[in-house]
Amino acid sequence: MDPLHAYWREQLEARGAHPGHRHDVECLLSTGDQGMVDLSHQGVVAFRGPDAREFLQGYLTCDMSDVAPENPRLGALCNLQGRVVTNFVAVERDDAICLRMHRSLVAPTFDAFGKYIPFSKSAMEDASEDWIRIGLHDAAPLLMELLGFDKAPDPLWLVRDEAFAFELPDASNRFELWITREGRNLVDALLERLPLMSPSGWDRLAIDAMSPEVTQRTSEKFLPQMLGLDKLGAVDFDKGCYLGQEIVARVQYRGEHKRELTHLRCDGLDQEPPLGTNICAGNKAVGQVVMSAMVGTGKATVDLLAVLQREIADDASLTLEGIPESVLRRKTP
Repeated sequence: MDPLHAYWREQLEARGAHPGHRHDVECLLSTGDQGMVDLSHQGVVAFRGPDAREFLQGYLTCDMSDVAPENPRLGALCNLQGRVVTNFVAVERDDAICLRMHRSLVAPTFDAFGKYIPFSKSAMEDASEDWIRIGLHDAAPLLMELLGFDKAPDPLWLVRDEAFAFELPDASNRFELWITREGRNLVDALLERLPLMSPSGWDRLAIDAMSPEVTQRTSEKFLPQMLGLDKLGAVDFDKGCYLGQEIVARVQYRGEHKRELTHLRCDGLDQEPPLGTNICAGNKAVGQVVMSAMVGTGKATVDLLAVLQREIADDASLTLEGIPESVLRRKTP
């Protein structure tokens, strides 16, 4: 671990964060609902070389020609059956196209591309440790102040030598700040200004925005439309071929997918249910949990994103498999 990463971790632990695991990856856990969150539970796969953009164009759902330093894009990598292997936000930085995804899917992404990339003039690397990556909510004025900008474009994209910040292209009002090893002054400024937010709090903002994150437990289970990725602009239906494109396009134009992303809430749970847990109507499995986040502590409320069968009635009695007391209800905006 380089000195700045070690310092960052030391300072967060001094403020109450502690090492732990969440959704099968290591992370720093804390209890706050506001402020900044350490994003080390997410990873980055970077692609470099003269053919990197063209190579990715043939495999990803988003139009890579749209990705620019000032224009991050949501997208997905599908398998040949059109199921999402991973979803991501693509950003361009330091002559690389970086795909930021859940850390559990960095290795599967290498596996998926490994048989194709040797035939291109590009290379991929695990760049998860190249930056300290921090998530912030509703933070445009603060980021502009820290990075020394009087005004910024909408959506926000700010660049300095030692850091860059961007607004996630969904409706969550979330921002990411990526700091290089030369950005100690920015780390100190953030530590002075903001409390810690828990990874669960960060995920809850995504859940409220219907912006799912695929993990290893939910990888290769759902079409992009089942996850609502088409509604988020993560699928370009005019860009041409990519892995799984024929199936994804057929589903889009024939309206054949029978499952959809749904926001659910459950009271009285003492922990978040594992991702991939079945949701049942009676004894029948009718969906799966894609994301989960505690709303409180102790015997509290959990917000969920789940892929449910479309024909399930709004007033159907739903429970988590193996937890009969876990009565779920649909959460309305």
